[in-house]
Amino acid sequence: MWFASKGTMDIQLEKTLFSPGEIINGKVTMRLKKPFNAEGVKIALYAYRKERAMVNGRYSSTDRRVYDFYQYLDKKHEYPANQQLTYTFKMAVPDIPSPSTLPGPAGAVLKAFLSFAGPQPLRWYLEASLDIKMAIDLKKKVQIQVAGPEGAIAN
Repeated sequence: MWFASKGTMDIQLEKTLFSPGEIINGKVTMRLKKPFNAEGVKIALYAYRKERAMVNGRYSSTDRRVYDFYQYLDKKHEYPANQQLTYTFKMAVPDIPSPSTLPGPAGAVLKAFLSFAGPQPLRWYLEASLDIKMAIDLKKKVQIQVAGPEGAIAN
């Protein structure tokens, strides 16, 4: 099945490398090919960590979302066609501790596992979307880098 493009969306950032606690300043721009009634425009910041486990004698890995935050940049209304719409945003990068720093038995188990499997850095993304009810949303996702607690780049 062929879907016509709804329009374009872009995320502009001052930079793509951040430290925990730093503020991300950015802009979302959007141009629609036709008007849409939508729930709003939002920007999300989220992070994934690859987790490995032994299942039935074999190692398997999965991506687990460890951080998820979003904010609306505009509210529900009809978004016009053929106009560039621009939204600015500010969002703080959280400081997420490594699983090996967790206290108690869970932290000890994770620390032992990570010494075998190696530390798994977080992969960070910003995603802008036009939330169109009962339809496929217009989206744009970019990956950013966040310096880890040891100064290593997590990407």
